[in-house]
Amino acid sequence: MTKNGGTKLVHGVLSCLLALTLQATRAHAQPLPESVQAAIDQCERLEYAEPAEALRIADHGLTLDPQMTPAQRGLLLACRAWSQMQTGEMNEAREQTLEIDRLAGEMADPDDPRDRVGLLIRLASLHYRGGDPVSALEVMDRALELTRSHGLDEDLPHVLGNLAIYLTESGQFKPAIEHFERILELAEGNPSAASPQVPVRYNLARALLLDDRPEEALPHLQWLISAMESAKDPRLATAVSMTGSAWRKLGDFEQAEQYLNRAQALHQQFDNPGELSGLRGEQALLALDRGRLAEAEAYARQALSLARSIEYERSILEALTQLVDILALRGNYAEALTLHREYAERNQTFLEENQRSRLDALESQLGMERQAREIDELRQTSAVQQLQLRQESFRRQMAWVALLAVLVMALLISILQRAQQQRLLRVSRTDGLTGLANRRHLTFQIQGSASTRGNRLLMLLDLDHFKQVNDRWGHDIGDRVLLEVSGVLRRVAEANGAMCGRWGGEEFALFLPGTDAQAAASLAEQLRREIADLQVEDGAGGRLSITASLGFAPVEGLRRDSGQELWEPALKCADQLLYRAKHAGRNRGFGVWPAHPGTEVNPLAMDAALDSGELQLLSVPARSPD
Repeated sequence: MTKNGGTKLVHGVLSCLLALTLQATRAHAQPLPESVQAAIDQCERLEYAEPAEALRIADHGLTLDPQMTPAQRGLLLACRAWSQMQTGEMNEAREQTLEIDRLAGEMADPDDPRDRVGLLIRLASLHYRGGDPVSALEVMDRALELTRSHGLDEDLPHVLGNLAIYLTESGQFKPAIEHFERILELAEGNPSAASPQVPVRYNLARALLLDDRPEEALPHLQWLISAMESAKDPRLATAVSMTGSAWRKLGDFEQAEQYLNRAQALHQQFDNPGELSGLRGEQALLALDRGRLAEAEAYARQALSLARSIEYERSILEALTQLVDILALRGNYAEALTLHREYAERNQTFLEENQRSRLDALESQLGMERQAREIDELRQTSAVQQLQLRQESFRRQMAWVALLAVLVMALLISILQRAQQQRLLRVSRTDGLTGLANRRHLTFQIQGSASTRGNRLLMLLDLDHFKQVNDRWGHDIGDRVLLEVSGVLRRVAEANGAMCGRWGGEEFALFLPGTDAQAAASLAEQLRREIADLQVEDGAGGRLSITASLGFAPVEGLRRDSGQELWEPALKCADQLLYRAKHAGRNRGFGVWPAHPGTEVNPLAMDAALDSGELQLLSVPARSPD
């Protein structure tokens, strides 16, 4: 990482994303450095491929000079914390991250601001690797402000490059890609910047893959493989694996398998469970695309085992999600449900730990501010104390201390209450069983989107004979049916840019911001067909056949009564059409669509409007209306 100026154009923030370009030697222990700066350089060269050796170097470096600068101490602690994260010692690493944050605060007005910029970049990487992306982005904002306020133009691309990495991780791919491409243009214009092109192209290719643009990522990946092979870069295995992922996304499974097999061979040259877990996950996806479910399950289990071995929560959560989906496809619903519950519990704990880490940092900051205020108050009252009786002076001093303590406690309680309120808010918006939006939150979402222009669609879906499932097979099987149906609804909604939720009981709702009659009928048929294709185990060795009835109507073209929301007439029509589908034999759907744009039809007179031709009846599957 950059320190004392960070003169390279771009350097890695996350070792798995921007590892150092110098090759780590694993054959024997490194000689102990003789200076603090040499310890920093040697530790950072080793932290990716040899974290245990990097820990030894960092510990030695911290004993070399008691008078080392805050920046030097912070960089050694950062290298130590990163190495601990590589070996799974997450709690110890988080404690050192708080210490580094304190050191960065002590450098609020440094003689050389580049030292602080370098330390802030390292701090951001630790926050993200520790599971706190919000703090990582906040720290990078501080680094960017410091860079601009002190005119550090040559360091600005470095800061922007790291900021682009976190934009990528937060899903903001477009601005991240623009940053990387701009930095690459600057690097390509400088013949001496060949080395910085490696991490920039690495992260640009990764952002393009995440943004589903594999054809644009491939040229960068091929350039990387060539450059890394000549430099014997330890990140070559990951670059080859990413190339396999690109070919898989493009549908060339043979090419994808060749690259993934090559990446597997490269991984045997060094021990990095985190990177190998990602490779196994990619091999599982390829096996899944090729219909090899048993092979996909084996790879997914290996990915989860490797992630557990390093206790990296993000990798564990990703591996759990992948394995749950594969087990469900293979019909192993019991284990899938067990792992799904583990995922939900881990995800909740993960979010709570992130919040607790942020509260600890804030509490530490408040403690330092309280000490500063107390010292200032004592100085201000010292002159008064000489003119007053000792007893009165003592009483006033105690009153100030007590008041300050009460204010600090009140502030901490307020922070904890706010965190609890945020958690309760998430719970209040989500259906506890399916994880979809509940009726109240979906209503808010529809209300917020109903003012947009275009042909908006409201669809209701109700499972057929669901009460018989609960009565005959029990509520556990009924819950399993609801989970399977909610999975279908979520996939279809995401693919079509729609919002969906559980409307109540066995009834679901979907709102699509823009569509037409043909697309509406196609969407309804897709939902009906995928639900009918579900095969849910009944717990007695058999399988249940699940069907659903649907009703749908557009928001435009229906007359509103006074006081009604814009979308409520569509809800009334969809509800009537849903019951028309029930009466027509179930496992089907009906919808209406205005025959003449610009006219408004009374939803209470829907049958008359159908007879007169003002409304067109849509049947799913397509058939003559009853």
